Amino acid sequence: MHKIKSIHFQKILNSHADFTNEFIIRFDNGSEGIGSAPKGETISIYETGRSTVDPKSIIEVIKKDGYFRVPLSQLTFDSYLEEKMNAFGRNNIFALSLSFYNAAGKSSDIRQGHIRKSSKRPNFRDCASIF
Repeated sequence: MHKIKSIHFQKILNSHADFTNEFIIRFDNGSEGIGSAPKGETISIYETGRSTVDPKSIIEVIKKDGYFRVPLSQLTFDSYLEEKMNAFGRNNIFALSLSFYNAAGKSSDIRQGHIRKSSKRPNFRDCASIF
């Protein structure tokens, strides 16, 4: 379980030279994760395009809803974000989920071996993208 200490944001350019939100989540244990929503070559019906939601207000809502400094799993945080999809926007909830995931991956719990690593190497296959 992880405890969110802070969430910050910044605007970055995506591959289409449009600004998108990048979120930085810091846990109480010092680990930090960054996430942003990419924009595909063709926008699907599930992408919001340009976000009109203020990222600062998103962070304030998450804090007001009591998700700072309480034990959270990825599933718990993602379930909360899914409930807020209409208010926050799909790209923002993806970016927040990704930043939580990246912070969890750097967590001292993982570095200290509390999560057992498999001794087997993954069996990767080559793949090709055909257009």
